[in-house]
Amino acid sequence: MLAPRQVAERWTVHGQVQAVGFRPFIFRLARRLGLRGSVANTGAGVDIHLQGAPEDLERFHACFLRELPPAARIDTLERQPAPWQALDEDFSIQTTGGGTIEAHVPADLPVCENCLRELFDPADRRYRYPLINCMHCGPRYTLIRKLPYDRPHTTMSGFELCDACRQEYEDPDNRRFHAEPIACAECGPGLRFVDAGGNTLTSTDAALTAAVELLRGGGIVAVKGVGGYHLMADANRPDTVAHLRERKRRPDKPFAVMALNTLSAQRWVRLDASTETALSSTLRPIVLAPALALPEGVAPGMDHLGLVLPQTPLQYLIYHHWLGQPRGLDWLTRSDAPLFILTSANLSGEPLIHDDQQALDKLGHLADGWLLHDRPIYQRCDDPVVQTEPEQAPILLRPGRGTAPTVLTGYHELTPMLALGAHLKTTVALSRPRDILLSQYVGDLDHPDTCRALDQLADHLTTTYSHQPQVIVCDRHPDLYSTRLAEALAERFDADTVRVPHHTAHLGAVMAEHGRTSPTLGLILDGFGYGEDGGYWGGELLYWTGHGVRRLGHLDLLPLPGGDAAAREPWRLAIAALCGHPEQHWPEHLAEHAMADLMRQWASHVRTPRTSSAGRWFDAVTSLLGLCQTQSFEGQAPQWLEACARRYTGTLPDCPAADITPERLPVQDLIPVLLSVQKHLGTEAAAAAFHHWLAQRLAAWAEAGAAATGVSTLAISGGCWMNRLLTRAFRSALPAHLNVLEPRRIPANDSGLSVGQIWAAHFGGY
Repeated sequence: MLAPRQVAERWTVHGQVQAVGFRPFIFRLARRLGLRGSVANTGAGVDIHLQGAPEDLERFHACFLRELPPAARIDTLERQPAPWQALDEDFSIQTTGGGTIEAHVPADLPVCENCLRELFDPADRRYRYPLINCMHCGPRYTLIRKLPYDRPHTTMSGFELCDACRQEYEDPDNRRFHAEPIACAECGPGLRFVDAGGNTLTSTDAALTAAVELLRGGGIVAVKGVGGYHLMADANRPDTVAHLRERKRRPDKPFAVMALNTLSAQRWVRLDASTETALSSTLRPIVLAPALALPEGVAPGMDHLGLVLPQTPLQYLIYHHWLGQPRGLDWLTRSDAPLFILTSANLSGEPLIHDDQQALDKLGHLADGWLLHDRPIYQRCDDPVVQTEPEQAPILLRPGRGTAPTVLTGYHELTPMLALGAHLKTTVALSRPRDILLSQYVGDLDHPDTCRALDQLADHLTTTYSHQPQVIVCDRHPDLYSTRLAEALAERFDADTVRVPHHTAHLGAVMAEHGRTSPTLGLILDGFGYGEDGGYWGGELLYWTGHGVRRLGHLDLLPLPGGDAAAREPWRLAIAALCGHPEQHWPEHLAEHAMADLMRQWASHVRTPRTSSAGRWFDAVTSLLGLCQTQSFEGQAPQWLEACARRYTGTLPDCPAADITPERLPVQDLIPVLLSVQKHLGTEAAAAAFHHWLAQRLAAWAEAGAAATGVSTLAISGGCWMNRLLTRAFRSALPAHLNVLEPRRIPANDSGLSVGQIWAAHFGGY
């Protein structure tokens, strides 16, 4: 019989509640408050059965909300009366339940402070064990094969716990209570070093010694991380940096660097509170920070440095070994620790390598040695990249380790969909009734291996979540690999296919992040996208009506002499821009170009394709000012132009007057004026003038669109908005009555397209 004033409830919790220490937290809280019952992971999240006095359940609820584990996130909590049960135990963690998979795959977490203390404590049994972890840290997403999250469903399933680890795993008061990836040197994966001759060292100390000696000598070491391999080298050795560039065939693209802590980072970059917070956060991202000093060859032409702090025990062990294995923990705050290059280990155009044998086979001409361990990586995951602004949340540029999967919540009854992005910076997104999930960055679909990586990721996500999409969404471009994959998946799942225009998807991504479906203007600036008319779009004023999306207008059209070659060779675009001003005296570096006359004729030809792309206008101006004539990586010219513009601290001339209507934003008329500014005030002034003048005209264009439609909410998206100088100048110029939606959690570049495709397919009239 039910005891007086005793009740039973079932709680169903959705959100980030698996692999974050949630079940042990519930267990300890229930025991503390004298409640009986159980907790279990399920396909939907976590189920809790509670029995006790009503006032104790309310105390449990209050403590539950107040004391959640740091990495946990509650999206919904449902409390329902439940039948009373005769229980053998006071409170227990039950075997995982089944049901529909609605839970979230948890993100990977950096090593925590407690594990760091144990890692460098000679008295601890995990002293210098390179794969130490607990319920508060370690790999999650990258080692999970399927949900629910339990050890047999991870790549740790082949490592049976030793008696000591099992005791910790089963001890409710232990930090490793039900921490699925735990292990130690006795029962877990081990570390080894392989040199260029194939010789192997299997002792942790010997492996670290060999790797650090190689780094000290200017060598390049392939180091296994959480989501794949990094190439690691001493950033302060110009000869090593040059060798790495030569081996990777990467002449100009910046390398990310790793500092031990924020004190040592301050030697290289300017840190404000937002940047320090981002660097030390559980994302542990690469943060683009203003450079104070740039090691030679690391980031040519840039004024920012991509910097990251260590995420893994192994990375800390490398620092510890380099510094002479000091006692205690004081060395963790040393400001004189070395700066390492930490760049993705992959061949040009190919996806990140995460398989051990592939690393040994494919990186032989890149690395001089390999430092690897036996814990398999199931999902490759690049490091995430963010920008920061004072007193603002970080701006995600590349989703990856620690962000994947990014979850947007707060929706109801969404149709199950799967979206595949476009061609560059590809990601996968899926919608479930309550949320939208964004995957990690896959890459550009120029290489067959990257295409296979997209296939595998789409298959993994649909399998892991038992996801049966009713709609497959892709770009409207008919010739993309992602479009062909969408057609194949639609046949496999017996699903419909929806093709969303490229720039509509950019707009949809921002609206999804902000949960907006009502009429909205979109100012979309990027490098290239397939337009609804089959043309080359990229500087668009769009109108999301709620029933469809209309193109109100675009930037001045710019000829593309040579087609796709113009995107790689900005000098072609500069000549095309000058052709609009026959009276203009040409800069010497363009007038004397061997192909100048041919390009002039080509640009004037009626059949030469033309683009409204803001990115191509940035390319043209960069070449015009003599800063970059050939791009070795995407976005090089605009990034160099932005860096040049930021160096100017003087006063700029007023923006030239222009007739701005919703249908057209003039840019062509700025070309001769910019050359005049360069002549009288210098290249930096001209670069700054282009940014500020374009921003002012964009603000006026948005105001014209608002006046024409009666809509005062504007969303900005597209890769050009990653230019913070342009974005800040635009904000300053925008009238106060216009409300701006900006991307932060979902990238403005093409990595956000998959989310936008889903939003447009749901709410955009497609």
